[in-house]
Amino acid sequence: MPWITPPVPPELEALFRAEGQVRQLNGGEYVYTPRMPLSLMSLITQGVAGRTFGSMYSQSKQGMALAVAHRICGGNHTFHSGRPGNGRYFAVTPLEVITLPNARIKERMGECQTLRQAVEVQLECCIQSDRIGLAANSVLPVQDRVRLYFLSWAFAYGELEMRSGAEWVRLEAVLPQTQVQRVTSSSLIQVKRCYAELKAAGDLESDGSTVFIRASALDGVWAWLCSSEEITCDYARPKDWRGFLQN
Repeated sequence: MPWITPPVPPELEALFRAEGQVRQLNGGEYVYTPRMPLSLMSLITQGVAGRTFGSMYSQSKQGMALAVAHRICGGNHTFHSGRPGNGRYFAVTPLEVITLPNARIKERMGECQTLRQAVEVQLECCIQSDRIGLAANSVLPVQDRVRLYFLSWAFAYGELEMRSGAEWVRLEAVLPQTQVQRVTSSSLIQVKRCYAELKAAGDLESDGSTVFIRASALDGVWAWLCSSEEITCDYARPKDWRGFLQN
């Protein structure tokens, strides 16, 4: 999914928890300080992180990918090459991460073929997530980008439920609109307008911190994801996204 990568495989998370160093960060802090090597990989166990292009001295206010619990937040995209990275993760909320040297991960990959395959697939999926996010922000109108954000967030935190005979996605916590506009590379005015249009259409409701979005309102952006990808792959997207959410 765009902007939010898949969770790491259990084998890799187990390695992080067994051998990694736990770190606590406050909101706004960078996951990697200027002197920390990118040859360390970091895994989020609690909280939300964001990543923008540029260094800590030239952060862009627009264009932000996300990392939530059980996702990597740095040290992955130059895992093999060791070349300079582009972009920097920072804590959107208070954050707990586990850091582990890439050299140790590679050592374990050499010892365990199952772990090696799982890590290689994870690294590839992270790249795909970035590519899809960039494509969405390049070609989709803002209304669809906001819907796609809701769908990506639902894959991490959403549950399906029936309300008044219709299928809805329940989200216990969502990003504030000031952060959604960064994810979707849009303006706050545009995001507010999209929310208002969804509410006017009866597709978006809220109850305190809980947000409900009508499931059918997300079908169009899922169809765009399916139609944008090659049809000759081994593992194509299913035609319906609902099976990825908990009931």
